Amino acid sequence: MLDARMRLAERARLQIQEARQPHRFPVEYLAGLIHATRCEKPDDSPLPMPDARKFEEIKRLTVGIRKVFGALHAWMGFQEASGQRRTMAARLFRQAILVRLAAPGISKRACCDALAWHNGVAVSLDRLNRMMNALDTGLIVRLHSIVSDEVHGLLDEQL
Repeated sequence: MLDARMRLAERARLQIQEARQPHRFPVEYLAGLIHATRCEKPDDSPLPMPDARKFEEIKRLTVGIRKVFGALHAWMGFQEASGQRRTMAARLFRQAILVRLAAPGISKRACCDALAWHNGVAVSLDRLNRMMNALDTGLIVRLHSIVSDEVHGLLDEQL
């Protein structure tokens, strides 16, 4: 009796979900699969341990740093500090900052490789150097004042 009610509840849940976003497979088929999976007894045998030396890294995702420090970059107004005419350089500057925060101490060439690896953006070392050369003293002073104002605000002017 409980088994039939569980199957009916699962079918009703899937129908509601189907109304919001249609599935490729019929609701009855999915409900049957879910019910059969839940009724199966778990296999208590240990999982096979593969040889860890044969593992190969395919791709690495660093999501937290981009979300947190990307939001902080926007919140502090670094994008607006560079002005309107240098939007591409400002984007590259932001990406380079985030890569350097994710992997401090890497070289500029390694930063270009990391941009290509993580973002899928091929950036030449010459382009990165041109962007860094475009950082004039006015922009550096504006960025320094933004950061120092935030630090002073956090530390109650005790720096």
